[in-house]
Amino acid sequence: ALRGATLDELVGPAGAASWHAEPVLVPDMLAHPGYGSLRPAARMAALRSCWTAPVRDAAGRPLGVIVAFSTRPGLPDHAELQRLREASLMAGIELARRQSSATLLAHERDLCALVDRSPDSIARYDVHCRRICVNAQLVREAGLPASELLGRTPSDFPGGASGRAYEACIEKILATGQADEFELDDPGDTMVMTRL
Repeated sequence: ALRGATLDELVGPAGAASWHAEPVLVPDMLAHPGYGSLRPAARMAALRSCWTAPVRDAAGRPLGVIVAFSTRPGLPDHAELQRLREASLMAGIELARRQSSATLLAHERDLCALVDRSPDSIARYDVHCRRICVNAQLVREAGLPASELLGRTPSDFPGGASGRAYEACIEKILATGQADEFELDDPGDTMVMTRL
């Protein structure tokens, strides 16, 4: 019955919970002034009490609120209040994770766009030495579509002794965290110095 309620309609207790970073417990929605416009919907749904807890990130910044309703008037018991706080904490962790993932994805897109415009051949590898990103220059030089380069190791392409040695160099870098250089024999009989 309260689905679709605007934040303005819930701003009283919900806004107070977010602002003060403390749960706001309303024992009777039908008597509380913060639920004036929602009283008919609450009455129709037989909702009487509303318990609201703030959702915050690890730095304490507000992310939202968790709202629990009960069909009985009154305050939550200790276990109910504990579950409300736990739900608030878990929601904060999940929302922060989603925000971090979205930020990381945006940075990844920016990096890929920058790498793709480079005049140098660039590939990124995962911990198993499989290509997870190749730029347009590498695609041109390889003469293969990106789909045939991605997910493959240097042993797969260009293959041969040079490909295996190149892969061993990548494995060493992944194991030690130390940059290195490698001379790769190109099929066109040119030597390519690679900074890893």
